[in-house]
Amino acid sequence: MMEGRLHRRLPGKRRANAPRFTAEDLRIIASPVDFVGLNVYLPNVYVKAADTAKGYEALPLPASHPRMASPWLTLGPR
Repeated sequence: MMEGRLHRRLPGKRRANAPRFTAEDLRIIASPVDFVGLNVYLPNVYVKAADTAKGYEALPLPASHPRMASPWLTLGPR
């Protein structure tokens, strides 16, 4: 988005469903910004190596781990 183009390796199905932009739209989208914010709502901590295709196993956070008002909003460990 910030480069004013779709990522060249965007998978075919996602690329086919991507929004359509004009050259002017992309020029505006790619203009310099002062701040970029990211919302990460579901942190996962991968701490256990495993003999799987991914090479790791996601371990659940303990029940005592801090959460927000909604049970699915978990605070990241950092």
